[in-house]
Amino acid sequence: MNSPATDYSSYETEDFLNDKQFVAWVQHPSADQDRYWEQVQQEYPLKAYQMEEARRLVQKLSFRASTMEQAEQQQLWRAISEEAGLTRKSVPLAAQWLRKAGAAVVALMLLSLALYFYNSSRHKQFRTAYGQVATLVLPDSSVVTLNANSEIRYASDWDADEPREVWLEGEAFFEVNHLHRQGSVKPGERFVVHTGDMDVEVLGTSFNVQKRRGATQVALQTGKVRLALEGASSPVVMKPGDVVAYTPANSKLVQWQADPQLASAWRGGLLVFQDTPLAEILTYIEDTYGYQVELKDEDLAQRRLSGRFRSRNEEALLQAVAAALGISITKDPASRKLIIRN
Repeated sequence: MNSPATDYSSYETEDFLNDKQFVAWVQHPSADQDRYWEQVQQEYPLKAYQMEEARRLVQKLSFRASTMEQAEQQQLWRAISEEAGLTRKSVPLAAQWLRKAGAAVVALMLLSLALYFYNSSRHKQFRTAYGQVATLVLPDSSVVTLNANSEIRYASDWDADEPREVWLEGEAFFEVNHLHRQGSVKPGERFVVHTGDMDVEVLGTSFNVQKRRGATQVALQTGKVRLALEGASSPVVMKPGDVVAYTPANSKLVQWQADPQLASAWRGGLLVFQDTPLAEILTYIEDTYGYQVELKDEDLAQRRLSGRFRSRNEEALLQAVAAALGISITKDPASRKLIIRN
C-alpha cells in the first residue's frame, strides 16, 4: 500500500474524530483499512496516543438509538464544553453522533468525552526548530536534551502504577532518573521511549536515541537497555558502548561497539565524523537545519570526511565541510536549498 495521502503530523484526537475515513475504519474495519492505519501509525508514531484515544471514543459513542432532540443535544454539549474548555470544532461532531445515541447514554457519553479533552491538557508536547537544541526536565526529574527538528510527547504527571513513557520523533539524549532500589521492578520504575518501530526500555541510564527517515538508532552510554523491536520474537539487550540501528522497512538490524560519547557529541555543539561519506553528512544537514540539498556531481556523495566540527553555527559548519572536502557549497536562503559542486 502506498504512503498515506493525508498529512497526519498535526492531527490531534479531535482531528481523528472528525476524519470520516478513521471513524469508518473503527466502526467497520477491513483488511485494507487495517493495513492503511497501521502504516499511518508507523509513519506518525507520535500520533499513536491520539489515535488510540479517538478510537476508544468512537467505539463509546457509536450507538444507534435516537430519542433526544438535536437542540437538546447541542445545548447539553455546549454546557459541558464550556465547563471543560473544549474547542469549537468538537461541537458539530458531537451533535452528529448524539443523533445516533440513546438518550439514556447521551449525558454519560458527553461527560466522558468532555473529561477526556479536559484531561488531555495534562499531556505535554515539545518541538525544536531547525538548528535549535533544548533541554527538558521530565516529571521524574530525568533530563532530556532534544536535538534540532525533533519532537517529544509525555504526560505532565506520571502515575507510580504506570511506566514512565515518552514518544520521540527526531533525536534526543536521555539521562534517566534511577527509581528502582531493591526487590522486583515496579511499573513506575520502568522508563520507555517509543519511536514507532522500537520501544527502548530502561530503569536508569543514559543513552542517545535517533529516529529519522523511518530508521531508529540507539547508542548506550551507561547502564542497561532492552530494545523491543517491531515483529521481533525476543528483545535485544544492550550494554555500554553498544550501538544498534534498526530499519523496519527491511527488518535490518545492525549492532556494533563505538565510543558512546560520539553519538551524543551534538549536545555540546560538536559533530564528529569518522570516515563519513558526504551523502551521510548532507542527510544530517538536511534533517538538522532544514535545507534541501542539490548535488551537482553524484560522485561527490562518496567523498569521505574525518574530523570534529562545531555545529552551533551552521554557516561556519558549511564552510568547514566545504574547505575540508575541497568542494563548493552555495546557499539559497529563499528556497532553503544547498547546491554542492566540485
